[in-house]
Amino acid sequence: MSTPKKLPIDLLTVFGISLLVVSLTVTIHEGIHALTCLFVGGTVLEFSAQHILCDAPTTAARKWMAASAPIFNVLLGV
Repeated sequence: MSTPKKLPIDLLTVFGISLLVVSLTVTIHEGIHALTCLFVGGTVLEFSAQHILCDAPTTAARKWMAASAPIFNVLLGV
């Protein structure tokens, strides 16, 4: 019986792919916040990898905008 060959792991490639996946995930997450802001009638004032500044018309709209991306993340994970 022969033992299967181990494939070499290129750590630089794994690191590069990880950076791309994290960047894409953060962009989608923040994009969901921005789209929800527009959907509830707000205006996106700032869009960055750290936060979205939304001029939402009501408190309920701000809460939906804040909750939208975590809800999307949970649904995507299910």
